[in-house]
Amino acid sequence: MNKTIFKYALVFIMMMLCVTVFAGGKKEQAPSPQPQVQAAPVPTEPSWAYDQPDEGANVFWGVGYIKLQNDSLAQRTATALARRDVAAQLETMVQGMLTDYAREAGKLNDAVSVLFIEDVGRALINHTLSGAAVNARERMSDNTWWIRVSLPKPDAKDVITNVVTNEASRYAEFSAAEALRRLDFELERTRSRPDPRTE
Repeated sequence: MNKTIFKYALVFIMMMLCVTVFAGGKKEQAPSPQPQVQAAPVPTEPSWAYDQPDEGANVFWGVGYIKLQNDSLAQRTATALARRDVAAQLETMVQGMLTDYAREAGKLNDAVSVLFIEDVGRALINHTLSGAAVNARERMSDNTWWIRVSLPKPDAKDVITNVVTNEASRYAEFSAAEALRRLDFELERTRSRPDPRTE
């Protein structure tokens, strides 16, 4: 009888081992990942951020943006940055025109001409361009204020003329009169290209 109990016990133990081995070897499948629904991206810039004035428009546009807790300060700062964008466009145009003029006059390697061109560019960037008026304004969902300003080309010409004349008074060798004559042509053919990423 002991042998029979022993056999049953052995069979029972073997069955338990088999069940344990097979049960332990079987893994539950992880649930397949559910496709995640993503919300539509929140616009971080207005639809007009990269617009340019129409062909032949007689204006320069500048774009500025900033995120601050104080809305009034944010709008003033974004406006100042937009005006700086206009100033950067004018600086690029005027420095290119003055460099071409100095090259044609054979004075491009002249230290006085180089200093004059650099000083004019610096003065334009530092100019306030208070004549640039806001023509677009938007507060985005992330609380960033975007401002676009417009500066008429005749006003830009006045600013450039004042800067070139003031700087030329320090450089007797540089003929500001001829440079200013070329300015009219450059202003007519230049199209504003605002850059919202200018900071």
